[in-house]
Amino acid sequence: ACLMIQRERFFEVGGFNTNYINGCEDVDLCLRLHQKGYWHYVAHDSEIIHVKGASPGRKIHNEKNLQLLKTNHRNYLKEHLIPRDARLAAISYLNRAKASPLKTNVWKFIRSIVSLIIPSKSGLKKPECL
Repeated sequence: ACLMIQRERFFEVGGFNTNYINGCEDVDLCLRLHQKGYWHYVAHDSEIIHVKGASPGRKIHNEKNLQLLKTNHRNYLKEHLIPRDARLAAISYLNRAKASPLKTNVWKFIRSIVSLIIPSKSGLKKPECL
């Protein structure tokens, strides 16, 4: 991941969790920021060129990292983010489908429409930005 963050915010939440080994530390950081009321934004049109997975042994810790992430954030994700993010992901997918109809997965398209029809159970309001 490539990110920009205010130094004060980074240290406010304790920086990167060093219990993660080469993976998930960026997601963990974003979740801890969100719990403090901050949001992160993804610049989908940005372009960062790097060699993916080039670090030796890059993927050997994936399962352990994912388990740690689930242990640390499972309840928060279920309660706060999944309902809201499902709606945002649906909107994003439908916009992408409109732009590239031939690349659209029919089942994802249908699930996206259904998730917009069924109201979200999350009553989150938009918190302060980073």
